Amino acid sequence: GGVRNVRVVNCIFKGTDIGLRFKSTRGRGGVVENIEMSNVAMHDIKTDAISLNLYYWVSGAPVSEPVSERTPIFRGISFRNITCDGARRAIEVRGLPEMPIQNVTFDNIRMTSKQGIVVSDAAGVRFNDIQLTTGDAPAIRCHNVRNLSMSNIDGLGPTEGLGKERVGDL
Repeated sequence: GGVRNVRVVNCIFKGTDIGLRFKSTRGRGGVVENIEMSNVAMHDIKTDAISLNLYYWVSGAPVSEPVSERTPIFRGISFRNITCDGARRAIEVRGLPEMPIQNVTFDNIRMTSKQGIVVSDAAGVRFNDIQLTTGDAPAIRCHNVRNLSMSNIDGLGPTEGLGKERVGDL
């Protein structure tokens, strides 16, 4: 299986469980790539506004496994001009230790949520022109992330604005 070459434009979500969700887990395999999401407005999202999760419905800390046809792959996904007014968490990007989510871009994102952004087991993630208003700190939390790029990030909430061009836990 897999999903390729999908474009989603001009959508409104109100009161949904999760806004934009991509999920898979070991055993399913397949490639999800070349996905574009733009001009999406969300309101009152119950959990995550955006979720990319290769460790779906599995408990405990991820342990690396050999890559095989069972290993799902997410790559080449972009989110542009996305707003969310109310969510539990703004963004989750969760790959696998042996297969990071690759080349995900977030441009012009405006979100208000209880929690900010969590990125783990990912490579080539780019955040540009992001405004987060969160109830909890830190606004951005990263674990096992390579080639992370951030520019024009503004995290508001229990801490002061974060400024520009910072990497790590914000």
